[in-house]
Amino acid sequence: MTTARSPAIDEGKLNAFIAKALGDMGAAMSASLTIIGDKLGLYKALHEHGPLTSAELAQRTKTHERYVREWLAAQAAGGYVEYDPQTRRFTLPPEQAFMLADESSPLYVQGCFQIIEAAMADEPHITEAFKSGRGFGWHEHDARLFEGTERFFRPGYNAHLVGEWIPALDGVEAKLRKGAKVADVGCGLGASTIVMAKAYPNSTFVGLDYHRDSIELARERAATAGMGDRITFEVASAQDFPGSNYDLIACFDCLHDMGDPVGASAQILRALKPDGTWLLVEPFANDQLEENLNPIGRIFYAASTLLCTPASLSQDVALGLGAQAGEPRIREVVTRFHALPSSDANTIQPDLRGKTMIVRRRAASKFVATGARLRNISLPNRKETVMKSFIAVLCFAAMLVPAAVVGALAAGAPTIVMPGGEKFAPAPAPYPQGAMIAVLLGNPSERDSQYAVRLKLPENARIAPHTHGDTENVTVLSGTLLVGVGNVFDAAHMAALPAGSYASIPAGTPHFAMAKGETLLQINGVGPASITAIK
Repeated sequence: MTTARSPAIDEGKLNAFIAKALGDMGAAMSASLTIIGDKLGLYKALHEHGPLTSAELAQRTKTHERYVREWLAAQAAGGYVEYDPQTRRFTLPPEQAFMLADESSPLYVQGCFQIIEAAMADEPHITEAFKSGRGFGWHEHDARLFEGTERFFRPGYNAHLVGEWIPALDGVEAKLRKGAKVADVGCGLGASTIVMAKAYPNSTFVGLDYHRDSIELARERAATAGMGDRITFEVASAQDFPGSNYDLIACFDCLHDMGDPVGASAQILRALKPDGTWLLVEPFANDQLEENLNPIGRIFYAASTLLCTPASLSQDVALGLGAQAGEPRIREVVTRFHALPSSDANTIQPDLRGKTMIVRRRAASKFVATGARLRNISLPNRKETVMKSFIAVLCFAAMLVPAAVVGALAAGAPTIVMPGGEKFAPAPAPYPQGAMIAVLLGNPSERDSQYAVRLKLPENARIAPHTHGDTENVTVLSGTLLVGVGNVFDAAHMAALPAGSYASIPAGTPHFAMAKGETLLQINGVGPASITAIK
């Protein structure tokens, strides 16, 4: 008789996981403290009047010093504030203030912590859903979810919807300035609708959502913004909303939540004018699960498990796309309706000759484009061609992501590189003169080898247009990287990625870059790594 042996425990791996679990515990406990700091104005007071002692902060915010003292200690331990032991004062650094205290900032993240709070409150319902298989509708969630979602996405809409996204759509901005008919499907509390209505006073807007409470709040917010006479908010589903001949229909981060996104796609195309445009914004995801196993993927899969997938499973059809469906799956959904055998949509087979513009929200920075790829999405022609332009902006949300990677497991043991521990050497051509490179993990030239390198660029260093043979995952550790997409270096069309930013550049995508100040990058991928200059 043989007895199965328990696998031997690798002490190095165990210690690494202990450190990871401790970090997760601290982050989970601190989420509530971040919400408290937001509600009580602690971050804003530190930002406006700091540095402050615990007593001074308590006095400023009319709170109890003993609680504030403990809160500040936890914030300092987490790196959210800085502590000076000589003066016993605490400071909210400008970078943290930009995300935690400045509601006008495109990186303001307090809404995300409200989302986390609501998701935690609803955990018992999701646990039961795991056992029963039933869905849990958006409308069934803790009400803090609705405000948190609006607070999280609104800063990005304010910063980029009118200034960048709409101008990227062929001919749409001119229509809106002249006077167009617009529907915002899945509008929630109406943040995106209000932003567009403010910018284009000659156009009319209707916001549509199945959730009655959200629609009522949207009406209140439109009235407060002075837009009540130009925006109509109606309770309606994406599959049967009213109206037709729209010049623009927008769906912001909601298609994957729908039970029947195929039916919604058909209804949207039915409701558009022949030359209308569909603006679709969805979370960015790579095509394969293994390509999304990173901090951003972790956040999105968690949100999808707790919020998005249960919402879809609670509706008719219950397709359950999830928040990490990825471009091919989204492409399949929005073009599939033409083949349905018994549907009104079967009579609509437009030639959907448009573009897909991928705009990635970088890690630790919301809604900022790091590049654009143009692709065709087409459906079979019919005799009487109906042209509809389809623009999909596939995005990934910005959450808090560590600015540096502590280590990665390779060959059964942890690889840990501390700051200053890199071994830099001159980078090969076509990297610019003065660039230095250090290999942290793996062999970039070896096939199927997972690698990590750091690239140090001197100030104003330019990287000419080039492509890579593998997907390049870039994290900006310090400095600022300017990135553009195309075969020709064009400084006027580059996005600025400050420290903390993340960009994933698919294989074969022509792009170029420039360092603003000395810039340190970390690049991860799977070998063999290759770089081909574009002549």
